[in-house]
Order: sequence, then structure tokens, then C-alpha cells
Amino acid sequence: MMLPLVLKGLDLTAEQEKQVHDIMKEHRATFRALFSELQVAHKDVADKLFAPEDVQANDLATQMRRVSQLREQLMQEGLKVALAVRGVLTPEQLAKAAELKDRLRALHTEMRELFKDKP
Repeated sequence: MMLPLVLKGLDLTAEQEKQVHDIMKEHRATFRALFSELQVAHKDVADKLFAPEDVQANDLATQMRRVSQLREQLMQEGLKVALAVRGVLTPEQLAKAAELKDRLRALHTEMRELFKDKP
């Protein structure tokens, strides 16, 4: 998510910064728990993938479902945070956020092009 980068460019007031901080703090424990579970799920996939016995895709189905579920939960939690933070911003800040998002996206595209394999 671009949220932290975009927020830095919006000149938030002290009150807005406090509100954003409180929103982040409210969700921090959930994010930590989900990232911790995702780390364990990735370890489970790697352990099974690099085990000495033969492994097929369906042997990893349970682990991959868990990874997908956790990623979905992270996305949902991130959406909750983004919507709550969005509610703190003024219309002018939202317009500036849209501009910053577009600039960041263009920069990201340019970076991908720079490092793209050339024939």
C-alpha cells in the first residue's frame, strides 16, 4: 500500500496526525498477528516444498489456502485502515493524495522499465 508514502506529502495537521496515529495503533496488533501467522504459513510451504519426498501441487493445497486466507485478511485489514484514514483527510488533501498516488505509480512503472530485461 502507498498509504504511508502518500500521507507524508499531505501536510497533516497535528490533530490529523494524532487521529492517523490512533487508527494505526488500533490495528497494529491485528497486523502483527496476521503477519506472524503468514510467516509461519510461508515456512510450512517451504518445509513441505523442500522436503526429501516427492511433492506435487495438490500436496501443498492446504498450506497455499492458508497463505491465501491470511493475505486476504491482511488486505481487508489494510482497507479498514485506509478508509478510516481517508475519513480524516480534507477534500484538498484527498485531491493531493490522488496526485501523489499517480506520481508514485508512474515512478514505479519507470523503475520497472529501467530494470526490465532487454533483448
